[in-house]
Amino acid sequence: NGAEDFIQRITKNKNGQVPYGNYLTAIGERGLGKRMRCCGSSLWFREFLKSGRVKLQFANFCCLTFMCQMCAWRRSVKTFARYLPKLEAVMNEHPEWKPVHLVVTVKNRESLEDAYTHLVGSWDRYWKQRENALAGRRAPVEICKLQAVVRSTEVKPGSRGGWHPHYHFFALCSDWIDLERLGDEWEGVTGDSRIVWATRIPVERDDQGRVILEPDPEPE
Repeated sequence: NGAEDFIQRITKNKNGQVPYGNYLTAIGERGLGKRMRCCGSSLWFREFLKSGRVKLQFANFCCLTFMCQMCAWRRSVKTFARYLPKLEAVMNEHPEWKPVHLVVTVKNRESLEDAYTHLVGSWDRYWKQRENALAGRRAPVEICKLQAVVRSTEVKPGSRGGWHPHYHFFALCSDWIDLERLGDEWEGVTGDSRIVWATRIPVERDDQGRVILEPDPEPE
């Protein structure tokens, strides 16, 4: 049921954020580290017997949405709910645009600050190339195909050490992304990484005509 699914997702995120709490403690932020480790340790549900509905009544979430995986996940769910009506309106207006889940990242670095700064700077330079291309000041780049974009940032420990920051995009594109070309352009911008990933998002509609999005899972 919904409560069990919620608890499973909370447990997964809670286990996954252990390195972040340890990192905060290691850099002297013991209070924040403890606050994050305790996040979601108490969940109170209310069951409505007549309807069978289960609702979360209380939880001790830390609300550190830019550091805590659980709170970031909850925030993303609420954000998606707000964006969905806008998304539906845009897709109805431009049915020819193609929905894509796009991910770009950079080579892992030992310093979280260095890794994140490198990602942000690289994307800013790449987006500037897009602006210049659309203004006719240079040849087109692959991200000129992006017509509407929602972006989020994810940072996690790398599987081989260091920190692994990356951007996730939900994008509506004028044409499908050429991954080979995108990788070449991204490597030219970052100087050390051609790690990109994109997948087509199947779009369906329910009986009320609402958009149903089911992106493929991100590879490990």
